[in-house]
Amino acid sequence: MLLNFIFYLFILITIDAIYLKRVNASQREIPRKIRLKHIQRDIQNKLIICYKGRVVRGVCVCDQNYIGKFCEREMHCLGFERTENGSCYNCKENFWGINCDRPKCKHGGKENNYTQKCQCISPHSGVHCEVLRVEDVYYHYNTRAYIIGPIGVLLIIPMVICFIVCERNARKRQINRIQKT
Repeated sequence: MLLNFIFYLFILITIDAIYLKRVNASQREIPRKIRLKHIQRDIQNKLIICYKGRVVRGVCVCDQNYIGKFCEREMHCLGFERTENGSCYNCKENFWGINCDRPKCKHGGKENNYTQKCQCISPHSGVHCEVLRVEDVYYHYNTRAYIIGPIGVLLIIPMVICFIVCERNARKRQINRIQKT
């Protein structure tokens, strides 16, 4: 009897450890900024994680201003008015889309659909690539100088050699003309 109890306790601990590993592994994929409110299993025993909402009958019901299958996307609506289907009438500055969940990226930045931020091209940074980073500008132009500088030196050296050779030949011709007279 005691042996059966220990055996079942061991199995229960093993199952809990496997479950916790699976939950922890799935939580590592979630950005740190997002805090989980509800974790539940649906009818098929699939893990449902709602980032900004709660699970109702196997489906995420999002908090206000959040959308997506798992309530992972924030809406940036201007004001509280919504259309019949819940989308925005007007978006806040620097956001667009039916649900105002897509950032407007400036200066050639690309939108990252998962994080709702822009991937900026140097020397720009910021949420919408609106910040010009001075140290990146210096790096950009210094890199050009490092590339163009040696090429310029390689072009100037032959020009200087040609100039010196031409000057010597001109002096020799001048001396020859003076000696002939």
